[in-house]
Amino acid sequence: MIIIGVYAPYDSSDNNIKDDFYEDLNHVISGIRTSYDIIIAGDMNARVKSRENNEIVGKYAEEVENDSGEMLLELCSEHQLKLMNTYFPHKDIHRFTGERPSLNKKSIIDYIIARNKSEFRVNDARVKRGVNCGTDHHLLLATLVYPFPKKQNNLR
Repeated sequence: MIIIGVYAPYDSSDNNIKDDFYEDLNHVISGIRTSYDIIIAGDMNARVKSRENNEIVGKYAEEVENDSGEMLLELCSEHQLKLMNTYFPHKDIHRFTGERPSLNKKSIIDYIIARNKSEFRVNDARVKRGVNCGTDHHLLLATLVYPFPKKQNNLR
């Protein structure tokens, strides 16, 4: 399994900076054999709309989408990736990863991203509140189930 931690440019960043980030991430993903499982986790600064019956985004995303969200969806489409934390029904306090109470704004901009066809299964992905990291983001946790090879019985 390959785990990639990311911090994408703000949506308001210059398009060239965002393009460079996605080109670099695309290059990294392209260099990983398709037989390897991938987890991409981090702050994508991307907002994507909820979708029904979609292979990339689940129905528990947001009601809005930004330019960075479109770029993220393009990357996911190219590499058969899905935004795992958009598939699980949770209360808003366990879905929204970013919050600015002074502006009364909440967003989902942090993601757990995995290949559509992986050896492991994501059982859950949710925000865990109460962990103070000195940021306006909340901790995003995922529960993965990974099959272990079966032991062969050498008794005869």
